[in-house]
Amino acid sequence: MLLTAGVTAFLCGVVLLATATQLAHAIAWRWGFAITTIGEGLLLAAVVALLARLWQSNRRLHQQVEGIDRRLSPSLGLPARN
Repeated sequence: MLLTAGVTAFLCGVVLLATATQLAHAIAWRWGFAITTIGEGLLLAAVVALLARLWQSNRRLHQQVEGIDRRLSPSLGLPARN
């Protein structure tokens, strides 16, 4: 959701900036700049949320692999790891 909103706001802001530059319209340029900045903030928040989710998934997967390793070590005659 953050990613979609960020991309949409960013692209709308860039289009508004380009149009305002072509037409030399200061108020539209200010709005375009503000919308582009908000879009960038939303994109940054989306990246942070995705990284946090990836980190949590990595921790969960690591715990699952460690559990499998602990269960298989004795049956394969390998020394148990801590």
